Amino acid sequence: METIKNTIGENFGGMAQSLSTHQFSLDDVPDLSGKIAIVTGGSEGIGYGCTYTLLKHNISKLYILSVSEEVAKGAKAAIGQDLGQETANRTEWLFCDISDWKKVKEVAEQLKEKTERLDILINNAARGIMTFQLTDYGVDRHMALNHMGHVVLTSHLLPLVKKTAEQGNVVRIVNQASNAHQATPSDTKFENLEELNRDLGPNGNYGRSKLAGVSHWIRRAYQTDGIDLICSEPPVTRGLSQAPRHHLNLLFADFSIRQILYARYFARHVTQAGHPNVLMNASHPGFVSTKMSKEDIHEPYPLGGYAMSIGMEPFKKNQFEGAVSTIFAATTITESGQYICPPAVPESGSELAQDDALADRLMDLTRRTVMEKTRQDSAAQGCPFDDLVLH
Repeated sequence: METIKNTIGENFGGMAQSLSTHQFSLDDVPDLSGKIAIVTGGSEGIGYGCTYTLLKHNISKLYILSVSEEVAKGAKAAIGQDLGQETANRTEWLFCDISDWKKVKEVAEQLKEKTERLDILINNAARGIMTFQLTDYGVDRHMALNHMGHVVLTSHLLPLVKKTAEQGNVVRIVNQASNAHQATPSDTKFENLEELNRDLGPNGNYGRSKLAGVSHWIRRAYQTDGIDLICSEPPVTRGLSQAPRHHLNLLFADFSIRQILYARYFARHVTQAGHPNVLMNASHPGFVSTKMSKEDIHEPYPLGGYAMSIGMEPFKKNQFEGAVSTIFAATTITESGQYICPPAVPESGSELAQDDALADRLMDLTRRTVMEKTRQDSAAQGCPFDDLVLH
């Protein structure tokens, strides 16, 4: 019964959230005066919910990394209207396509010039449940953006993070994950780029990249025409043939698992290796009303997507409810390498997500892929993995 309550509380909005065993609300966020934060994709959806909440609790400076200046300006205007222009002016937008690793490196260097500390890094920007696509680097876009781009960003910012922690501060890094990581194929090895670029369908690709950022928890799923649909993703594929539906679900899942594995790897190689004040965790937001679930879902599912975009809309969380687990991990948690479900429930994740050897292979593949594709003069310029102890 407790498992059922947590499942409902974690994934749906409104009164459902009161069923969770670990309670936490945005009102519980501590005062953040003097702290500096970065939120990728922080001008819309869950990212906006995080940005707004951090500003409301007195964050001194917040950098938003995203691709749309227009959307960022709209977010700043909305914040100014609600919290006052002085608060809104504590935000600064920087253009950054997280899938463009060379650009990510440039932006990270800019940030290190702009600030002498970094207390919160929320790796939120993501490509959602969408069809397979390669970047200019020849890498699956889900993986290039959702996982590898954030590893590049975090790696370049790590000296600043360590400097902040060495001054007695706790630095919290959060990878936006999803319980969709449970759909990642059991034969996932992360051995080479060919495997990485295997088209698993929208859900599978997304989930694989999210596993790249957790660990093992009890599988909870809807059963629709013989296809498992993780509880945060409603049966949007009803009415489609079984093969394409299963294919798309795997694509989504593959991204999710990487976010979790990355957090666990980081905890072993950074937090537990002499930097106890540098924490990285992964969070699952639940079923949230965002552009991904209302618009982007129609790219892989032109008709079936209406089950999610319209049919399930009354059951979704709003962007603030969807930000709760991420905000908990960004402001309050004292552990590292955990997978946090809403509102503040530590889960173990799938069996793949707790496989340390799989995490090691993932991060080695990440290092090799980024270095090969960026072809920088040195490994440090491409991505300073040595500082992250990735060898």
